[in-house]
Amino acid sequence: MWSLISNLPLQIIFVIGIATFAATLTVLNQTNIWRDRRRKQISKFSNQEVEDTILKWITIPSFSVQRNVDPNALFSFMVKDSQERAVTIARAKDDPSQLVLAIKKQLLEDTKTKLEALEKSTSSQLIFNLRLELIRLGIGFQGVDWPLNQITLSDFVALDDSLTKTYFLERILFIRRAQLLISELIGQRL
Repeated sequence: MWSLISNLPLQIIFVIGIATFAATLTVLNQTNIWRDRRRKQISKFSNQEVEDTILKWITIPSFSVQRNVDPNALFSFMVKDSQERAVTIARAKDDPSQLVLAIKKQLLEDTKTKLEALEKSTSSQLIFNLRLELIRLGIGFQGVDWPLNQITLSDFVALDDSLTKTYFLERILFIRRAQLLISELIGQRL
């Protein structure tokens, strides 16, 4: 075998090496494509499979996870980070094609007292700024009215075949950033 190869010109050996390398990459790529096509897509998962998948995705060291009981949801989890900021993740019975991410921010009594002491024009500007920033982010909200007591932020994630763990975790972090923005805007006025 070696004698046959040693009699070939160096250029031919180089071309054979490149062709072998290219053929190997092609086979690996086609194998991965075939595997992806045969894998069951998340839109075809049963509710239990979706729940197990989401639970697996959010069970990471930086989160603590607790199941919620919600009669309007197929499943619901409360996810807290190391600073105890909670995000609720639920799959609603009335629209199982998406996941709901929600945060409820209850204002402290001290903060409410300080906000009530603001001038009318300042409090109106604060409400306007809060609403504008949430609209700019594309985050749903409730309770951004005067007087501020509890603000609910929400985001929706479609359960389609493009959903990945990375995208899902990004959406959790995104709604948490919206919560931090709310806190900063309120704190800025106090």
